[in-house]
Amino acid sequence: MANADVQQFGDVKFREDSPNAQLDELLDRLVEDLQLTPTQHQSAEEKYLAVARWLSAPGSPVEAMDPQIYPQGSLRTETTVRPLAHQEFDLDLICELEASPDHGPGALYELLWARMESNERYRPMLERCARCMRLNYANDFHLDIVPAIPDPAGASATSLLIPDQEQRSWRPSNPKGYAEWLEQMARLPIVEKRTMGATIEPLRAPQPVTTKPPLKLAIQLFKRWRDVTYAPRPEEPPSSIILATIAGHVYGKEEHVTDALSAVLGRTLAWTRREDIHLQNPANDKECITDRWHKKPGAYDAFRLELEAFHLRWQRLVNEGTIFDVSKDLERLFGEKPVKRAMKAYAESRAQARQTGQLHTSRTTGALLTSAGSQALRVASHTFYGGTDDT
Repeated sequence: MANADVQQFGDVKFREDSPNAQLDELLDRLVEDLQLTPTQHQSAEEKYLAVARWLSAPGSPVEAMDPQIYPQGSLRTETTVRPLAHQEFDLDLICELEASPDHGPGALYELLWARMESNERYRPMLERCARCMRLNYANDFHLDIVPAIPDPAGASATSLLIPDQEQRSWRPSNPKGYAEWLEQMARLPIVEKRTMGATIEPLRAPQPVTTKPPLKLAIQLFKRWRDVTYAPRPEEPPSSIILATIAGHVYGKEEHVTDALSAVLGRTLAWTRREDIHLQNPANDKECITDRWHKKPGAYDAFRLELEAFHLRWQRLVNEGTIFDVSKDLERLFGEKPVKRAMKAYAESRAQARQTGQLHTSRTTGALLTSAGSQALRVASHTFYGGTDDT
């Protein structure tokens, strides 16, 4: 970041450039670096569609039950975060079948297991889990296949029952309803309709960070902080759905990612000080999403302590940080490599904006801006002769 523009204005504090435009841009670039790359997304989509086609192929025992196959979790809500080094992505798909609960949770699970195991390619990759069967793609990601049936007693058309192999029982869920709720909290409502007959829902194309709502960006940063913070800790970290649901509940429609994350942290911390956080799926109040977390000794107390530290560091960063000294704090919160890449991209964008005459400085604060306004002065671009285009 050793260019003239940053040297000249490097002592400008973020808070002075309302509403934190420089930090907002840095966080945008950080989230962009943390998301699935286009290559990773394409690989995930190819494998997802191949599995979906195998499950729903004509003549298979699964095809006879009108499978509805669709993504769930972070892939559906567009809040994926690349894992830390040497870890794999966790991607989830639902295979919803037309069957009665009388069919039995074990029988439904075994039906899908037998179908997957009959494929020579998938057989050595299969692993049994309590609520899904996992396909392990070495050094890439693992794909969790979750069997499900419609819940006849559910509150909505998208309510599901999922087999729990450990409890040998049905567990309520509603991944589509949950995704719709999160979209509404993020002010991007979507409408989906149930269809009959075998269908395979494609993965959405990745949404550009520049058009993604602040809540989703804040959730991705929240999840990345969790991954970095809990890497050396033995306690159970909060799951992605716990963090996303907390953020969705406390989000106050802030319009910029810095403000959104600040609000989520402050309100979540206040919540933990009032009471222990217990959460149901907002789209299915019969599904508790914090039960396992609270059963792990020390997990909730560890989260509360780490959240206190996160909030304190974040407040100091936003209120006192400058474009120079903020990088170390960001690295401690979100990891060294992605922050360095984000800082580099930020500096390069500033240099390019100056060369094209799109870089401005605030008349009142001196902050560098990439958009002009009534209180902005254009920063002159450099020439090959060492001067500026204004000389």
